[in-house]
Amino acid sequence: MIRPEDDYFHPRNESPYWNESAWFSFNVPDRSLNGLIYFWHRPNLGLTQAGVSVWDPTGSELHDCLFHEFDHFQPLPAGAEMFDFSVDCGLTVACLEPQSRFRLEYSSAGCEFELDWTKIMDPLETPQVQVDVLDRTCEGWGKGHYEQGGRIRGRVTVDGDVFDVDTFGTRDHTWGVRRMYHDMPRQGYEWGIASPDSSFLVHAVNRIPSDVDDLDKTVEDQFRGWYIKDGIRADMHQGSRQVVERAPDGRPLTVVVDGVDDLGRHLHTEGTCVNALRYPCHVFWLDNWCLTRWSLDGATAWGETQDFVQMQQNRRYLRKVRARSSAT
Repeated sequence: MIRPEDDYFHPRNESPYWNESAWFSFNVPDRSLNGLIYFWHRPNLGLTQAGVSVWDPTGSELHDCLFHEFDHFQPLPAGAEMFDFSVDCGLTVACLEPQSRFRLEYSSAGCEFELDWTKIMDPLETPQVQVDVLDRTCEGWGKGHYEQGGRIRGRVTVDGDVFDVDTFGTRDHTWGVRRMYHDMPRQGYEWGIASPDSSFLVHAVNRIPSDVDDLDKTVEDQFRGWYIKDGIRADMHQGSRQVVERAPDGRPLTVVVDGVDDLGRHLHTEGTCVNALRYPCHVFWLDNWCLTRWSLDGATAWGETQDFVQMQQNRRYLRKVRARSSAT
């Protein structure tokens, strides 16, 4: 069971790879804008990595998106806690009430914000058996993990352009020994929130070996998630996700998610990706991180598609696409 104490640092071993990480999302749908706040602490090394990305359809790479700035080697401040710290890059995080309310502030050349995050649901726990599945695929995903849906409000300024934020977003927290990913299979991570009474999140894994997986219209098996319908939440452990259309650079354009929750209810949702950030995650992994408009139970649910691909696999895919284009 996830407890309020899990929003603090956990007892740890002596491994230099012990990691406590977290992510918050925000978006402005009418501006097709998406943002992420990501940080991880390596307390046995005395380091904190933290940064912010903001993007819209005008740019999908780190060098041409609206804003991207991460500092990978900052000292972990004395007395810092998981969600209570300020670091040199300009990010300040404050836990106002564990698993309920957070304050996020940032100030740097080109971007600043003040955002308040408030829960709309209890966290989704990743049981140990599911952590073990991830650990077998990526050399140590972490000992514990959870996600939580919330409402995020505030204001973001990028190069003088002001964006008012009042939407739904998710956050997560992972802890344990984490090393770099090498042979991790391709994965999909999708979520959408229409209201506190209507939302979903799914995490799916591709079972095809990466050397023969060509990315085109494959189906990934869902193995964890939630479904909230008419205000009633149930966990999901069976289903699928499929990227049915990709852009020439590999980013998803259309995604379909199907599943059955523990109450026997069927989820079917189709998503249109309205932007993408080609985000290099943990060196060996490319994340196509997309703001997505989902059709969910007759309503529009804004959320994300996170399409994780091995870097070398993505390079092979791009070479194949370019060769096909040259041949025509």
